[in-house]
Amino acid sequence: MALAIMAYNAVPNETDDLTRYFKQIENLRYGGWDKLQQMISDDESGWGSLPVCGYYFYFISRLPSNNYLQAITIFLAYGSMFIIICKASVRFNISKWYTYLMSFFILSTFWFYDICSGIRNGLAFCIFGLCVYYFFVEKKHKFLCIIGFILMAGLHSSVIMLDVILLLTIITGKSDSKLLTPFMFLGMAVGSSFIGYISEFSNNDYILLIAGKAERHMGEVIDITQIGASYASNIATFVILLLLLIYFIPIIKKSKYKDDLFKYMKFINFTMAFAFGSMFTSGLVFLRLVRFLMPSMVFILIIIGLQIYSDNKDKKVKKQHSKSIIVNVNKEKNNIMVINCLIFFYTVIYMVYACTLSSLIWLHFS
Repeated sequence: MALAIMAYNAVPNETDDLTRYFKQIENLRYGGWDKLQQMISDDESGWGSLPVCGYYFYFISRLPSNNYLQAITIFLAYGSMFIIICKASVRFNISKWYTYLMSFFILSTFWFYDICSGIRNGLAFCIFGLCVYYFFVEKKHKFLCIIGFILMAGLHSSVIMLDVILLLTIITGKSDSKLLTPFMFLGMAVGSSFIGYISEFSNNDYILLIAGKAERHMGEVIDITQIGASYASNIATFVILLLLLIYFIPIIKKSKYKDDLFKYMKFINFTMAFAFGSMFTSGLVFLRLVRFLMPSMVFILIIIGLQIYSDNKDKKVKKQHSKSIIVNVNKEKNNIMVINCLIFFYTVIYMVYACTLSSLIWLHFS
């Protein structure tokens, strides 16, 4: 609620998407339902391919102030992430300390102003992440989750790529062979490089929209020598998340929660592979995955892994003899130090970016 109130009073920069969205909402406020249908029919603002965005903006236009757009968006986006934290904490018996760690991480390092100013992509990715969690982990409300997957693709075109990854995760089921997994990872990584060329083979408006967005930043990220500090910070974030995954996934796979989290982990692995493939070919896709989807999904696995790690450590210490306890404790301390360093570096990277390069430096309130 506090974040939503802050967002309500945020004043957008002239170059932000939010300024343009305000004009669209004003048109809907005066034109009403007929104006919405006309805009969808004429594919104005891409609403012919993304009608959910049009209906969302129409709903906001019925409210007395345009500022409800960013307030409701922030409430839904952060609310989605905190629902996952609460559900995971109960389901996997996560301690209050690790729950606090995850909550504080989301509050202090997530892209508040980027969601506030961009609206659609941050909201779509956060709600999609919530649906993935319920679909694969809680295994509840699957029909509503499927509706959510479809609706989010109608809110922002980038989500269709996540729908494809989701479908592949479902099709491959519980298979985890040494041959299939690398093949799928390679396929996801290589497949992402063809996004920019889809438009050459299709006349479909939706596919063209996806290809256009994917190609938007290709020129500035192809040459590794010309990668800017902003893009480099996202690559560093990706590497840290990947290292944390490499450390914690084996721990989870050896735990009693392996079956509960198997498909969820597979979806994250496929998405990370896809993000890696798009790193130097489809920059905008990579940025959105790293900023809006991966942090909350990966850190859920991290706090679950930390809890499992902590429980296992206590059991091991009780079983060890006095001489081997010293060796075991030292090893555990070294592991914890590495984990803390990775999380610390992630936070530092975010804060440096937020305070020097991000649109956060433009944030001011009415």
